[in-house]
Formats: sequence, structure tokens, C-alpha cells
Amino acid sequence: MNQQDKRAYWTAILEQQQRSGSSIKQYCIDNSISYQTFYYWAKKLNQPEPQTEVQPIVVTEPATDSSTYVILTFGNDAIG
Repeated sequence: MNQQDKRAYWTAILEQQQRSGSSIKQYCIDNSISYQTFYYWAKKLNQPEPQTEVQPIVVTEPATDSSTYVILTFGNDAIG
């Protein structure tokens, strides 16, 4: 199960618990769900989903001289 599927699964579990009218502890007992795992996902789902950004790396070759090096320029203007 990928991360997106896990998020959807646990979102449904949290919604079912809320609709059940049971306490979280009782819901977990009744449904054989780890109390710690329930709270882990409740906390995780209340945080925004991390966004992955792809940044291009520009590689510039040095002028022809006796030294060899590579200059990396990152999207945030950092040079490595």
C-alpha cells in the first residue's frame, strides 16, 4: 500500500470512529486497531501532506585550465 492509499485508508477509519459515537479507545478495542497507531495517523493527517518539488540542477563546466571542478547551481540560488 503506497502512502496515498494509507492516507485514504486512515482518513476513512478516523471518519468511521467519529460517526460511531464511541470513544477512540472503545472504537479501537472494538475494531482491533492499535490505539497508538490510531493516534499516530490522527496526528499525521492533521498536518499538511508534504509536497515534493523537483529542482533542476545546472552543471557548468569550467573554462579550460589545469584544474577540474564542477559548479552546481540549485533552484534556491545555493551553490554546491
